Amino acid sequence: MGSSPAPLPSNDSVEVVDSDLAQLSIDKVTEVDKSFLHENGKLDKDPVYNNPIEVDSHSEEPDKEEENGAFDPHFPKDVVNEWPTPKQIHSFHFIRYRFYEDPAIKAKLDQADKEIRKWNKARFKLTDELKAKRAKKLAAQYQKEADKCNSGMDTCEEAREKAEEALSAQMKLTAIWEIIARQKGWREKVADV
Repeated sequence: MGSSPAPLPSNDSVEVVDSDLAQLSIDKVTEVDKSFLHENGKLDKDPVYNNPIEVDSHSEEPDKEEENGAFDPHFPKDVVNEWPTPKQIHSFHFIRYRFYEDPAIKAKLDQADKEIRKWNKARFKLTDELKAKRAKKLAAQYQKEADKCNSGMDTCEEAREKAEEALSAQMKLTAIWEIIARQKGWREKVADV
């Protein structure tokens, strides 16, 4: 089982060099490393890339039982031959940032970065204008709703005023009839409670 590489930065100028030590000999690995290190007719003098990496995954660790003094004498001594462990594949990923080393690539990346900034600035400007237009549109919709509500209130107010006028006219008519009825001898009976 190989280990998954660490997440890489989103920069396109990153070179990832893979090597599987279980599948390649040391000579082949150093040849591959030298081919990646060779750049612009020079060989980098980086000791990290020039020295082979020694990996010993089968190092002997003291058993916990031996530390506790609970060693089993009936345990077979040739367990490695009886139960061989599967070989482990170790993957190493060397990440190199080439634009720091090559001035031509660095200049191209700087130019691309400037263009990206320019386009992002234009995009942000358009986004701000679009937000302003949407805000105006929402404000107009809210104003329409408020006008509808206000016109409805005016209609309700007018209806209330008309109802009050009709009620006052009815009360005047009732008062006139009551005066006429009293003149004719009508009296209001008061109930004894």
